[in-house]
Amino acid sequence: MPNYPANATKAKAVIKDTPNGLDDDSSTVTVNVGGTDYTEGFTVADAGKGFTVTFTQAFILAHPGEAIIVKYDAVLEAVDNVTATSTNTATITYNTNPYVDSEVEPGDEDKQNNYGVYVYKYEDGNTGKALEGAKFILVKANDAGNAPADPQVIVGTEATTDAAGHVSWEGLKAGTYFVIETAAPAGYRLDSNPVAVVLSSTAATLDNPMTDTKEEQYYNKAEIPNTPGASLPSTGGIGTTIFYIAGIVLVLGAAAIIIARRKAEQN
Repeated sequence: MPNYPANATKAKAVIKDTPNGLDDDSSTVTVNVGGTDYTEGFTVADAGKGFTVTFTQAFILAHPGEAIIVKYDAVLEAVDNVTATSTNTATITYNTNPYVDSEVEPGDEDKQNNYGVYVYKYEDGNTGKALEGAKFILVKANDAGNAPADPQVIVGTEATTDAAGHVSWEGLKAGTYFVIETAAPAGYRLDSNPVAVVLSSTAATLDNPMTDTKEEQYYNKAEIPNTPGASLPSTGGIGTTIFYIAGIVLVLGAAAIIIARRKAEQN
């Protein structure tokens, strides 16, 4: 059985058997997992010549990585040539991504590269000055290919750039990702705009500069500059609150001065 995470939403496992020289009886199909016979958790569809066994998602998630034994009765068909052989062709269709539809069958080409992303953080206008201490998260693009408004699908944990201005994530599937800066280096302004990075066999051809091994040619990079200076306060944040309070104090102070002057003039 394919081994999917417990929160998978697209778990799939379908066994298809196509006999040659056998007259199969799909009504006799039984499924055994871990030494236990099951009569539920799957459906059997007769294909005239052969059949398919489709497992429910609940059954798949309850038996991750376990061996499946499918048995059925069949009658050997008569053949004219005594050297003829009777063979079975069995395949299993499964999903390579537990959250979206991406079916494959063993025998089809199913090459899955482990991709990676690395960031180079530097001072704006000075590419040679690496910046340490910037923090980033990596999120997966949504179905429309855009950065999610609320980054709920965080692929990698928040990471901080090293002295060389680098941070990286690995073990990623092909697709579009977004690097988002969550904290700027000391003395620089935060740039929280998502930066897109595409991972594919043609786009990700770089090595990871954070390792000594120079053979991981499945990385793509995001080069992100920071402008020197303090970050501006975000709308509605504590920074704007301070400005409001300061403004009120100035207005009240000005009013007090005007009133005092008028009283002095009257006296």
